[in-house]
Amino acid sequence: MVIDKRRHLRYNFICPIECILDPSTPNEVLKGETNDISNSGFCLHTSNLLNVGQELIIKSILPTYSQVAVVRWIMNLDESTYKLGLEFKNK
Repeated sequence: MVIDKRRHLRYNFICPIECILDPSTPNEVLKGETNDISNSGFCLHTSNLLNVGQELIIKSILPTYSQVAVVRWIMNLDESTYKLGLEFKNK
């Protein structure tokens, strides 16, 4: 039996997304696709390798209260695709 340690239920939510990696260069965006979403975060598939702890400013409209997220974990799916777990940052 697998026990899920997440605080909130995840819901399937596939949606293209754009994020800003550096506020000083808002025209440079990371593109990806959400896989699921919850009240505390979401899963992102992207071709960009990021760092755990890195903050993203979410440009796309998501059904959340926060537009800033922090990378909590990274999984390499193949040579050019990464799966990232992001947690919404409270303002």
